[in-house]
Amino acid sequence: MRCTLFVIAAMLLAMPAWAQTSSLEDLHRLVDSGEFGPALQKITVALQLKGPAAKLVDRYQLYMLKGECHLRLKATRLAGESYTAAAKAAANDHDRLLAAAHEVLIRSS
Repeated sequence: MRCTLFVIAAMLLAMPAWAQTSSLEDLHRLVDSGEFGPALQKITVALQLKGPAAKLVDRYQLYMLKGECHLRLKATRLAGESYTAAAKAAANDHDRLLAAAHEVLIRSS
């Protein structure tokens, strides 16, 4: 009985991570197809999550996608702000430097 409950609990805990991957793929698909408005709406909702749900969201990826959407909509100031936020949310130096490089490129153009 305990083993069954443990397996069920483990499956339930793994589901949100799978759902996030799926939604990140959906966001990439929206951005790639040029649907920047709907992508920005979904990104904004995901970035507003609080508590335990917020820990399941890859804020760096969301801010990078948000920056790309703004950049393609020619909203360079908002894109720069998104890349700054991505640099702050980055988990490692590579991601932090990549986001900072995007910001520098936008500010210098």
